[in-house]
Amino acid sequence: MTVKATDAGQYKFTGEAAVAFRLNAPPVAEAGADASVDEGTTTFAFDGGGSTDDLGANGIYLYSWTLPGGLTKTGKVIEYPTPQDGVFTAVLTVTDIAGAKSSDTVQLTVNNVPPSITPAGDVASDADGVVHVAKKITDPGVLDVVTAWINWGDGKSESVSVSGGGGTGAIATSHAYAANGIYAVTLKAFDGAATTTMNFNANVEFQSAVPTISGTAGGVEGMKGAYLLDSNNSKATTWTVDWDDGPTETYSVPGGSTLQVYHTFADGTRTYNVSAEVTDGATAVTTNVFPVLVVNAAPAVVPAKSAYTADEGSPVTVEALVTDAGTLDKHTAWIWWGDGTASSAQVTYDAAGGHVAAAHAYADNGTYTVVIRATETGADAAWGEGSATVTVNNVAPVVTPAGPQVLVAEPTSGGIIQIGKLAKVVGTFTDPGYSFAPVGEETFTASIDWGDGSPTGANE
Repeated sequence: MTVKATDAGQYKFTGEAAVAFRLNAPPVAEAGADASVDEGTTTFAFDGGGSTDDLGANGIYLYSWTLPGGLTKTGKVIEYPTPQDGVFTAVLTVTDIAGAKSSDTVQLTVNNVPPSITPAGDVASDADGVVHVAKKITDPGVLDVVTAWINWGDGKSESVSVSGGGGTGAIATSHAYAANGIYAVTLKAFDGAATTTMNFNANVEFQSAVPTISGTAGGVEGMKGAYLLDSNNSKATTWTVDWDDGPTETYSVPGGSTLQVYHTFADGTRTYNVSAEVTDGATAVTTNVFPVLVVNAAPAVVPAKSAYTADEGSPVTVEALVTDAGTLDKHTAWIWWGDGTASSAQVTYDAAGGHVAAAHAYADNGTYTVVIRATETGADAAWGEGSATVTVNNVAPVVTPAGPQVLVAEPTSGGIIQIGKLAKVVGTFTDPGYSFAPVGEETFTASIDWGDGSPTGANE
C-alpha cells in the first residue's frame, strides 16, 4: 500500500511511502491418524506434532486437547489412559501467536481383550471326595465385570462368585463328588463381550480318615482367612501348620475334634500351598495340601490436601499417602503437574504407609489439576491415582531502574534540557509469568510519574 501526503501550503510539496502488510493465515491442526489399541495398554499418546503454521515452527504456541469425558489437557503430545474398551474421540485445537485457531479430530478405538484364567492343571480331591478349585481371573479392561460358570463333569454345574475387581479377581469354590473317578471340568469366564474357557480334570479318590485342612481358598492380599483343622476322628493332637509364607505355627487340637484358626497372607499374586504335620505323640502324618490363591490389590493414593495455593514462579510442595493391602509391596511414583510437565517422586515408608512429596514451580497463574500415581514394583505392576488442585496466584512485576537516571533531551543547549523538549528514562522489569510463559500469554502497561505534576503516561 502507498501513502501519499501533500503540503497544503503555497508550494504543494508531495511525498509518498510504501507500507507492507502481512495477513496472518490460521494454523492447520493435525491430531494424527485414527488408531487402535488393546484395552489395558497403560497409556496412548495423542500427538499434535503434525500441526503447522505459516509463521513456522514457533508459530503455534498452544496445543489444547479435549478428551473423552470432558477432560482437557495442553501440550503437543499428551498421554491418555486406556483401561477400557470402546471408541473414543479427541479434539485438538491449536492457537498461533496471532490468536488464530483451528481444530482437528482423531478417533481412538480400544479393543476388548478376553479375560484370562490361571493357573492351568488338574486338581485332586481330598480324602472325602471334595475338590477345591482356586483360580485367578484377570482382564485388561479394569472396568469389566467378570462372571464365571463351572461344569463339574458329573451332571452338575453352577455360577461362581468372582472376588476382587479392577481387572484382577479370583474364584474359590468346592464340589463334593459321590464316587471315585476322573471328571472333566469346564470353567468359563465372561467379561460381557468375550468368553474364556479352561478345561481340566478333577481326580477324585476317597481315602481313609486322615486329618485335613480346609477353609478360605482365595482372596485379596492382606485378607484374614479362616481355616478348619479337622482331626477326622484320629488321635492326632499336635498340628504344625506350614502356611507356605514363612515360619510354621503350632496348635493343640484334642484328638477327634476340630479347631478353627486364622491366618493373614501379606502378599499376592501367588498360590500358597498350606499343609500340616500332625502327631499323636507317637505317629506323625501329613495332611492334604490346601491351595490358597491370593491376588494382588492395587495401591490407593490420598493427597495430603485436596487444594494447594502458590505464587507463580515459586515452588509448591504436594504430598500424598500411599496405602497397599499388600504390606510387602514397594512402589514408584509419578506426578503430572497439569501444566504439561511430569516428574518422578521418591516413596518413603513408615508405619502409616508410603509417603510421596515433590515440589514444582508454575510459570503462570491459573488453576491446575495435579495427578499422583503410585505403581507397584513387582510383576503385577498395579497402580492407583489421587488428584488435587493447585491455584497459582499472579505476582506483580518488579521494576528496576537502569542505575541513576540521566534524562536525555532532544535537542539540548549546553547540556541543559530545554523546556518543552523530550526527556527519556530507561528501566527494566521482571515478572515470573512473563519470564517462563509461552509467547503471548502476558501483556503489560507502564506509567511514569514525571514529578512535575504532568499526567502520567501509559506504555511510555
